[in-house]
Amino acid sequence: MSSCEIDDQKVISDIQSGNTEQFRLIVDRYAPVVFHIVRRFEKDEIHVKERAHEIFLKIYERLNSYNGDSAFSSWVYMVALNYCRDDYRKEQRRNKRMDEYGEELSDSWFESEDNPEHDMINRETAGLLDAGIKKLKPDYALPLIMKYREGLSYEAISEVLNVSVSALKVRIHRARNELKNILEDKL
Repeated sequence: MSSCEIDDQKVISDIQSGNTEQFRLIVDRYAPVVFHIVRRFEKDEIHVKERAHEIFLKIYERLNSYNGDSAFSSWVYMVALNYCRDDYRKEQRRNKRMDEYGEELSDSWFESEDNPEHDMINRETAGLLDAGIKKLKPDYALPLIMKYREGLSYEAISEVLNVSVSALKVRIHRARNELKNILEDKL
């Protein structure tokens, strides 16, 4: 267990014991990660700050549900990512309801108009990749997702997962090899 995880455990324990001022340490430590995730879904800086604030409220509210099975940094990352994805889906549903004609006017609809076969192949490939990633060990799957789906740098992932960059590169390399083997078995 890294010193950051030990510090996180102590801070969490202090917060749960009533010292809510300690939550500031969580915000300070994980703000860069949360803001990075939010900016992938939102470009307006005012909305970025609002969503980041909402995510930290969600983290505070759910602190008791953190069970220590994974690194706290991974848990924070997933809370932020899930919040942004859920918020994005809600926004998509609201926009769809507001459309007078009920047409599905999304970017993917316009793109697929030119080449529906290409769109279908992309969906099938994404489905295969998702199924393959679910078969990976969490220690391999999360860094792989963070690197290639979320676009984080090795340094940012290293900071979030409390793993050295060199160890992280090894995990991602092994994850890619395992994923390749899984996909070759399916094809």
